[in-house]
Amino acid sequence: MKKLLLLIPFLLIAFTSKYLPNYNIDIHCDKILHKKAFDICYSCKWKTPILVVYKVDGNLIDAKNLSRKSLRFRPDYNLPTKCRSYSKDYSRTGFDRGHLAPNAVFDYNRAIQKETFLMSNIAPQKPQLNRRLWAKIEKFVRIQARKYKDIRVITGVCGSLGHTW
Repeated sequence: MKKLLLLIPFLLIAFTSKYLPNYNIDIHCDKILHKKAFDICYSCKWKTPILVVYKVDGNLIDAKNLSRKSLRFRPDYNLPTKCRSYSKDYSRTGFDRGHLAPNAVFDYNRAIQKETFLMSNIAPQKPQLNRRLWAKIEKFVRIQARKYKDIRVITGVCGSLGHTW
C-alpha cells in the first residue's frame, strides 16, 4: 500500500515529479532540479527550495548507515550563478542549514547523500526547529517507510522567506 506523506501545508502550483506521477502540484518554480532520488522546486528570488519531493524505500532504511561526517554543504552548479546559495550565506545569521530531503533517508548511497548536501536542498531553519522538531519529523518518515515499505514525501518551506536573511 502506497502512502503520501505531506509534512508542511503550502500553496500548490504546477510542479510535476517522477516521485508523484499522479499529482500535478500547482506551484511556481523558477527552476526544477531532478536529482538521483528527489526533485526540487527552487526559487531563484529566495535562493532556497520551495519544496522537495522524494520516495522512501523502507527496505533501504538502515541498509548501510553510511556516515555523513565527510560530507560538506556545496553550491548546486546546476543553478545559474545568480540563483545559487552558498554555505557561507548562513554564517552569523542564527539559522541552521536545514535539509528538505534528509540525508538519513538516503544513507545507503553516497552519491545521493552528497546531493542532499547541495545548497539547492537546503532552507534556513531556526536551530530549535531543525535540531528538535524537524529531526523528529525526519525520524517519523523513516518509521513510516519501514512500516509501509514505499512512501512518497513532500516537504516545503512556509513563512516569510524575506525576513529570514
